[in-house]
Amino acid sequence: MTLRGLAERTGVSIATLSRLERGDSTVAVGTVMQVLSVLGLVKGVSRVIAPENDLEQTLHEVRELRRTKRELPQFTEEELDF
Repeated sequence: MTLRGLAERTGVSIATLSRLERGDSTVAVGTVMQVLSVLGLVKGVSRVIAPENDLEQTLHEVRELRRTKRELPQFTEEELDF
């Protein structure tokens, strides 16, 4: 499908579609959803937005775990024996 055809079917300008194609984060979510709907890809959105697929968040959590692990006090076996 051409940009012109997609623009006609979605009611979104070619300039906005070009920005979306380039990954411009300022394109409105509603516009993204409209384009995905026309392309028949709305069902795939759930995989993209699923928390378990958020690589950046996972990396942040790993870094935090590593950081806090270094900050934990070290105990001997005797100190941990209850």
